[in-house]
Amino acid sequence: MKIKCNGRTKNGDRCRKRSLESSRFCHMHQAQAPKENNSLGLAISGGAIGAKVAGIPGALVGAGIGVIIGQSTKKEILSKTKVLISFDYDYDSDLKKLLLGQSQKSDTPFEIEDWSVKEHIPGDWKAKVRSRLKRVDQVIVICGEYTHRAIGVAEEVKIAQEESIPYFLIKGRSSKNCTKPTTAKASDIIHKWTWEKLKFLIGDGSNK
Repeated sequence: MKIKCNGRTKNGDRCRKRSLESSRFCHMHQAQAPKENNSLGLAISGGAIGAKVAGIPGALVGAGIGVIIGQSTKKEILSKTKVLISFDYDYDSDLKKLLLGQSQKSDTPFEIEDWSVKEHIPGDWKAKVRSRLKRVDQVIVICGEYTHRAIGVAEEVKIAQEESIPYFLIKGRSSKNCTKPTTAKASDIIHKWTWEKLKFLIGDGSNK
C-alpha cells in the first residue's frame, strides 16, 4: 500500500509524490532513505556466537541469529505513519485524548504528529494548518455530533484534499448521530471506531 513520500524538496517542502512499494520514499528521493544495517555482517557475527552452542553447527545458528536481528533492525528503521488528528475543538477534545491514549499501545502502526488548532490563533491560521498537514502522512478525522459546524475541521479536510494527503473519518460517539465535516466528499464513509479498524485504515492511502 502506497502513501505519501517522506522526502523533502530542495526548498524543504514535503514531496507530493507517492512512495514506492515497500518504501517510504518515491524514486526521486530514495537517496534520502535511511540506510539499513548489513544483515550479512550480522549473520557472520552471529556465527561466532552460534559456534559455542553445543551440538548445533555454528554457521546455522549464526545465520538464524543474523536473520532475526536483520528483520528486527529493519522494523525499527521503518518509521511509523505520522498522523494529524482533526476534531471539533469545542465539543470533542475528550475524543482526541482517547485517541492519544490508544496511540500508546505497543502494536500501534502510527504516531501522532499534531492535531487541530483553534481557528482564532494569531496570524494566518489556514497557512499554519497547511504547514502542519505537510508534515504528516495521513489525517484521522474524528466525527462528533457537531462536526458539520466545525470550521477548522472543514478547512483541514479541504487542505488535505488539495495536498493529496490521505484521510479517513471515524465515528467518535457510538451512540450518537455523528456528522461529517462540510468539505468531506459524498463518498467518504464514517467508519466505526475500533482498534482493529483503526490499524487497518492507517497507511491504507484511501479516503474510502
